[in-house]
Amino acid sequence: MGEARIIIPTLFHEEYVDCQRQLSRQDTPDGFIRALSLAQQWTVAFDYADVNALIESVRRTNALERSRAQFRLTMPDGSPRAGTTRREAIDLMDRRKARPTGSAQA
Repeated sequence: MGEARIIIPTLFHEEYVDCQRQLSRQDTPDGFIRALSLAQQWTVAFDYADVNALIESVRRTNALERSRAQFRLTMPDGSPRAGTTRREAIDLMDRRKARPTGSAQA
């Protein structure tokens, strides 16, 4: 109860790891939470009743590809992935880092 399956697609792995780094190195969880949320939204959209059909559906989303320059992760129905692009996520993390925290930064 209260558990959810999350799969990190190969094509999304770099974004996911970048968000983990932000969390562990800068104590900023926003990107990591967003990455997990996006991965969970993607994961829950699949039908897990037939493993062969599942694998084919995963392939159609470009999840098993590696090149972010050539491929974009899609939802199982072919629609664009919900949420932000990698560039938008990085911009969000940069804005978060630039926020005043009450101490002067050089």
